[in-house]
Amino acid sequence: MNIHLIQNLKKKFLTMKIKNFIFLSIFIVILLIVAIYPTSKKMSLTGRQVQDLKDNILERQTDEYDLEDTANNYEKYESKLNLLNQAIISKDRELEFITSLEEIATQNNLEQKINIEEAQIIADKTYSKMSLAISLKGEFKNNLKYLQKIEKLPIYLNVKKININTLTNKESATTTSMMILADTFWQ
Repeated sequence: MNIHLIQNLKKKFLTMKIKNFIFLSIFIVILLIVAIYPTSKKMSLTGRQVQDLKDNILERQTDEYDLEDTANNYEKYESKLNLLNQAIISKDRELEFITSLEEIATQNNLEQKINIEEAQIIADKTYSKMSLAISLKGEFKNNLKYLQKIEKLPIYLNVKKININTLTNKESATTTSMMILADTFWQ
């Protein structure tokens, strides 16, 4: 009898364990459905919203930085732009430019020939580039002085090539010839 009673108790206890397990499982599933799932859905939605806000803020900051950088760069280069604008010759000052080159050659006892190509329009028809070839003959030191003087002119002269040759004449005096290929820019 005792054995029957113990077996009955074991069955009831086992049945109760199973019932408790099933009840607990159902409770957990209901808790997941009712409480945790909506909360996790809200959290993921909130996570997306936070990411969207973060992206939006970064985009605005980038725009602000771009604008700020542009303003800073403009201020930084404004004085240099003014210098560049001063170095670009006005189209009505071509004669003045050529005359200054002739004066420098005369001051340095050099024979000079200037060949000027037709101007090419660049930069939205605001500026033009004119190539020129300057041939000089005279003493070497005078050719160097010529280069130093044109370097100090208040214009932008982009020297592309300099070619210097030694010439010997009948009196056995040594002279040099110098060919300068350069671009000038006009406004």
